[in-house]
Amino acid sequence: MSQPGNVLHNRDFRKLWIGLGLSSLGDWLGLLALTAMANAFADSYAGKNYAIATVLFLRVLPPLVVGPLAGYVADRLDRRTTLVWGDFIRGALFVSIPVVGTLWWVFVVTVLVELVSVVWGPAKDATVPNLVSKEQLEQANQVSLVTTYGSALPAAAIFAGLTFVDRVWPNVLDWMGGAVDAALYFNGISFTISGLVILGLHNIPRGPASQTDDNVLKVITDGWAYVARTPVVRGLIIGITGAFMAGGAVIGLARTLVADLDGGDSGYGLLFGAVFAGLGAGMWKGPSITRFTRPQLFAGALTATGLLLFPVALVPYLEIVTVVAVALGFCAGTAWVTGNTLLGLEVPDEVRGRTFAFVGSLTKLSLALVLAVAPLVAGSVGTVDVGPTYHGAAVTIFLAAVLMSVVGAVSYRQMHQPSKGPAL
Repeated sequence: MSQPGNVLHNRDFRKLWIGLGLSSLGDWLGLLALTAMANAFADSYAGKNYAIATVLFLRVLPPLVVGPLAGYVADRLDRRTTLVWGDFIRGALFVSIPVVGTLWWVFVVTVLVELVSVVWGPAKDATVPNLVSKEQLEQANQVSLVTTYGSALPAAAIFAGLTFVDRVWPNVLDWMGGAVDAALYFNGISFTISGLVILGLHNIPRGPASQTDDNVLKVITDGWAYVARTPVVRGLIIGITGAFMAGGAVIGLARTLVADLDGGDSGYGLLFGAVFAGLGAGMWKGPSITRFTRPQLFAGALTATGLLLFPVALVPYLEIVTVVAVALGFCAGTAWVTGNTLLGLEVPDEVRGRTFAFVGSLTKLSLALVLAVAPLVAGSVGTVDVGPTYHGAAVTIFLAAVLMSVVGAVSYRQMHQPSKGPAL
């Protein structure tokens, strides 16, 4: 069994990991820059909010619309070409924003970048199991996930540093058009370097579907059929989707919940910091809990996440909720990295890209729906007096806790059913 950290000694994976880190840095930096630019282009307070909301909505829209087709493309095209040109194209698109300099182009680039990303992501996920041994796959997923989410911190630091320089020494960045434009140029450079790094990777196999003459509809439906008849994969997808739905409810209501607990922006930031600290720890250390099988660990972590949501909803003290949030994040991070590892191990290479795309589309759809619906549910609930008085946010998170607990049990049961057919 390979020891933790050894996966980075794998030259091919190390190059892919460097490319992933640079692409993730660019993605987070792009989000900050695009929302800041949308805010700057709008005039009124309402217009600024609508512009930012439009950018966020347009980031979610392409995966919902073209997710299954993206999985087909990820399997059909040469994966190395997809990864390299995906980075080059995104870099060029971000650089074009300050050149064009209009709000409508910000919206157009947001959609185009997401269209490329929705193909790039499954191609990357499907490539990892081909570059590392089965013994190293879990470690590879841990490193990839920590890198993907952890790159938000340096992206925020870069953006904050550029805006600080622009505010204190406004003439320094004038030649680049200001801090936001400088961030977009930096973003373009990070994507370009990522593409150049992956260009040197010659052991990425072509997508297996590229070797067939099946039409797009058959390739997509074959992937769905495989998911439908394979209990382990079906249980994974049920669990991952349910986790994103419950997570969406918490994300959408966290600010309101903190306000209901008499906390301000600092309390809100502390709560989110606690969740992400736990998430990172879970991704890194959770899979080392070896007394369980991976399906048991996945379902158990999901169920534990649901159970920990109950005190988040019911305990009226922000300090206690923040401590619980660390444990909640740890369980969620453990479930996420374990679920990704199981997908990589259980799904055959010929449908792996489609399966990862299907999971990505489904999770983003569930997240988008819950982000929209959860505040409406909380608002319609108002307050509930059952001795202590609970507001709508707490009640809605309580419902999310019930959902997560049930999802964990259903997921475990699904993964312990016999398959109804052979793998494709």
